[in-house]
Amino acid sequence: MVSFILQEARKYCVERGSPLHVCYLDARAAFDCVWISGLLYKLHDKGITGKDLRIINSTLRNASSRMIYSGCLSEPFAIEQGTRQSSICAPFYYTVFVDGRLEQLQASPHGLEIGDVTIAAPTQADDIVLLSLTRSGLQRLVNICHDYANRWRYTYNPSKCAAMIMHRKQYTRT
Repeated sequence: MVSFILQEARKYCVERGSPLHVCYLDARAAFDCVWISGLLYKLHDKGITGKDLRIINSTLRNASSRMIYSGCLSEPFAIEQGTRQSSICAPFYYTVFVDGRLEQLQASPHGLEIGDVTIAAPTQADDIVLLSLTRSGLQRLVNICHDYANRWRYTYNPSKCAAMIMHRKQYTRT
């Protein structure tokens, strides 16, 4: 879906003769770095309270794991942060954890708009594409992501992030 949105955004800009400024961001070890206290705060803020929140808290805070190395099973060790990637709830938890960032990006006047639809940040799991008609607009979207990551204690993987300008006939990597 993100690929389709990006293609349509590019076609829209080409038809209007304007460049599309794009930035690809990848959260570093996204599921492993979810700040549990921050996640619980966000779940509470979304209306999950009482027994349900206590169960989630207990599940996240009392998690442990073991490793197999050279055929030997390690002793259990506590998982201090993050959500289990194999957990059925992990994608939901991660979505709740970053939802505020997506809300800020959509509310920003600097993202791409097609008609009355804002398409500032198509997202798939921990990958996000920022779209803007201007370089300064794109920088403001990146700043939103940077500030949000600092506040909620996660980072982006610079080796998997890139920015580019899509023109009618060529792509320019910045």
